[in-house]
This record gives sequence, structure tokens and C-alpha cells, in this order.
Amino acid sequence: MMFRSAMCPNCDNFIKLDSESESFYCAHCGIQLDSRDAFVYYDLKTGGEPDMDGIDSFKLLMRCSAGYLEQKKYEQADSCYEKILKLAPDDYRIWKLRALAWESRVINEYHKSFYEFRKENGVVENKEYLAKFRELCGNAVRHCPGDMAGELAEEFNERVRGHFDIAYRAYKLEKRRTTAYTLLAGATLFALAAMALNACRIM
Repeated sequence: MMFRSAMCPNCDNFIKLDSESESFYCAHCGIQLDSRDAFVYYDLKTGGEPDMDGIDSFKLLMRCSAGYLEQKKYEQADSCYEKILKLAPDDYRIWKLRALAWESRVINEYHKSFYEFRKENGVVENKEYLAKFRELCGNAVRHCPGDMAGELAEEFNERVRGHFDIAYRAYKLEKRRTTAYTLLAGATLFALAAMALNACRIM
């Protein structure tokens, strides 16, 4: 019998399980769970690369998506939401959560853009992420009950407008820095030319 480290997906309790066991009762929360889920969740929470193939537990996928977002592993988080939507394709709340996960990616890229200043036609390169975020927002609104759709659409519209404002600010900041660098380079060249001219006069 060989034991493996695991973690309860329900209460985050660390445990040791027989690697051949199929299920277990958590000593902390008392819930019966699938052992493979506990191994996968442990790998995720400890920074490993869990094997998510075949995982169809709604609760585990939700916990894993949150864990991936904490680690800024946006592709893996989105993959979890794709699997969740196969289990609940008409649940607008899941569509909203997936949209907000993409929004986290957008915010992360915009944050980096203030330091790396990547731009194309005045918009930072992560515009494709913003487009995907808008698409997912639309899906959430379409699946939302009619009496709530308008409010949800307005919430998303405000978020999208805010991100465009951030993109514009990042571009303007980059433009100001480029202008400053150009002026500095010009001043440096002028100073070097003046020094060279003075040197010629001395000779």
C-alpha cells in the first residue's frame, strides 16, 4: 500500500490517501469524495500540474478554476469553465464567472502594459482578450432571465468602458515617455555636437 498526499476539495484539509483508493471520507468535514479529485486538487493548490482529463465534478471544477485564477493561470482557469458550461450550458452565472475570469486576464495585461508599453494603432496588444471578454459578457446576458438582463448588460458595459479608458491612459503614458525620450536624445546629440565644435576650435 502506497500513500499519496491529497487535499479535500470541500474544506482544503490536507490528508494522506492510499493511491489505489477510489473514494474517502474527509476526517475534517465528513463528506465522502472521489480520491482522484483530492489528488488533482492537491496538485493544483501546491503549484503542480494536475491531470484534469476526465474530471467532471462541478464543485471541483469550480474550486480549480478559482485556484488557477489565484495563480494567474488564465488558460487553465478558462478550460475549467468550459467543462463547467458543458455541465450547465444555460446557467448565466457560469457565463458571468467565465467572463470575469477573462476580465482578470485583461486587467493583468493592462497592468503590464503600463510598464512594457506595447501598442498597435493606439491600443495595447491585449485587445483580443478584451474582445473575448465582451463576447462572454454577451453570452451571459443572453442566458440571463429577462428581468435581469438589462441590469447585467449595463454592468458589463461599464466594465468594458472602464477597460477602454485604461487602454487609452496606457497609450497616452507611452506616448509621453516616447516624446520625453526623443527630446532627451535630441538634447544629448546637441550637447555632443557643441562639444565637438568646441574641440575643433581649440585645435
